[in-house]
Amino acid sequence: GFNVKNANAARAIYQQALHLQQQVSAEWTPKVLVASAHTGSGIDDVWKLISAYKEQTSTSGFFDHNRHLQNMEWFQDQFQYLLTSDFKNFKILQIEKKKLEDQILEQKISAKRAAEVLLEAYHREVRKLKDSSLKV
Repeated sequence: GFNVKNANAARAIYQQALHLQQQVSAEWTPKVLVASAHTGSGIDDVWKLISAYKEQTSTSGFFDHNRHLQNMEWFQDQFQYLLTSDFKNFKILQIEKKKLEDQILEQKISAKRAAEVLLEAYHREVRKLKDSSLKV
């Protein structure tokens, strides 16, 4: 296609950038390919490279080890997301958070102490919610 020159230039830039990055695995050196969904050129090469990566890293045990690490990271990210989402459901905590942010900016409270106060407020609200559900 008309963008082959730009794609090859981008490939060279990415390949150079990969040389600067710390290598994740001793078993595999990342490669940069050019492919086009529009024309289909290079797609077979991409799949061959993916298959070679999967085979080589599975044989060495790196693939499974890395997947376990990814699962732990995904767990931690998901837990943080759920906590943040739950926290945002309490409007009173949003007001308290804003007040604490203002106090931090005015240097009336340390960031650490403000975080502790907000966590205590969150625990109080969760307990209230739990207590009210037990009364029903």
